Amino acid sequence: MYKYQLALENYEFSDKDKSKSILNIIRHYKGEIDDANNFTVYFGFPSELEQLCTNAALYEISVCSEIWTDGVKK
Repeated sequence: MYKYQLALENYEFSDKDKSKSILNIIRHYKGEIDDANNFTVYFGFPSELEQLCTNAALYEISVCSEIWTDGVKK
């Protein structure tokens, strides 16, 4: 499990083009799927900087994510 995670609700991936953009941003900042359940996908990042940059880039395309550090929502 990664120390730095972003949680995205599954509905954010419902649009094919938006989903592709989301995944491209996450890959650009070295994010990987860390965990998932029926409602949420958790992406892990190797550093806090990459986590925060990903969050900012997602915000620019109107995608909201939750920031988690050490398993605690921030």
